[in-house]
Amino acid sequence: MICSAKDEETVKIVNSCRNIINHWNEINSSDRNISFISKGQDISTVPSVGIDAQSVIDEQALNTADIGIVIFNTNKGSPYKEFKTATEYELDKLQKAGKNVAVYIRNDSKLKELKERIIAKKSILYTSYNSINEFELKLHDFLDTTANKASNHEKKESPQIAMQELYLSEDFRREILNKLLEREKAQPSEIAKEIGIAEQATRSSFNALVDSGFIVKEKIKQKTIYSIVRKE
Repeated sequence: MICSAKDEETVKIVNSCRNIINHWNEINSSDRNISFISKGQDISTVPSVGIDAQSVIDEQALNTADIGIVIFNTNKGSPYKEFKTATEYELDKLQKAGKNVAVYIRNDSKLKELKERIIAKKSILYTSYNSINEFELKLHDFLDTTANKASNHEKKESPQIAMQELYLSEDFRREILNKLLEREKAQPSEIAKEIGIAEQATRSSFNALVDSGFIVKEKIKQKTIYSIVRKE
């Protein structure tokens, strides 16, 4: 379930969110046997008579969601019940239902009060972002982490493989993505696809990244050294 304000600026972020979900599915679904289906007010609800709009969203989309992606890109949004915005209400409802929720808040002084409200809850962690590119990369990480958790419920892998996957997903990939962002005119979809290919193809090695030319591999004194390079 994608929860956000419905202003024009935020809709761009929501569209990017759906693009990344689609890219992740294209690259990973068949291999990992997991797909993410995006839900939201605009694509998952139909008008209903006799109840308010938020109750329609709850009934037709929010209550049936497995995970939540909550985006605060602006301070816009109508209050609902005791909440300042309907998005904060949806976040609270997802959390109380025990859903896995990722909260993204744009770095903006206008969102200071909202951040303070989120921090005051103490039980909610959020991730800041400065641009659509950064948001997409962080979302891709969240999808990978969620898929890994789902897979681990069904099967157990050897500790060595699990550790290597975690290293690639959490630390190594972040450094690679930061380098890729330095490339001029790098498209978010291109970056997501490249990392998705690497995630799919590398369970115990970085061969996909080596083949892509983003990583240089060399052996020094019997140790394999991986150097991140800028691909022109």
